[in-house]
Amino acid sequence: MTMPAPPKAESLIAEHWQELLDVASVSPDDMFVNLGGDSMLATILSYRIEEEFGFRPSIEEILQYTLRELASFCEQQSLKKRGKTASR
Repeated sequence: MTMPAPPKAESLIAEHWQELLDVASVSPDDMFVNLGGDSMLATILSYRIEEEFGFRPSIEEILQYTLRELASFCEQQSLKKRGKTASR
């Protein structure tokens, strides 16, 4: 079961999708690949996500997850990374 994505994470990633895919809007259940995303655009997106969350998802993760799932996954990975850094 996927945890709901925090609204901020979903909103940030949605903005990147809209810009990269040249679409007016995206819904939480949309998939990057179904909106025209390909591996080149997914590579660009992965670096943008890294800038926002400190974690770079793989191309496969970007292409297989819905917006909601990707946002939740990125937020979870970011929290894990911050937790490891804070415990040092």
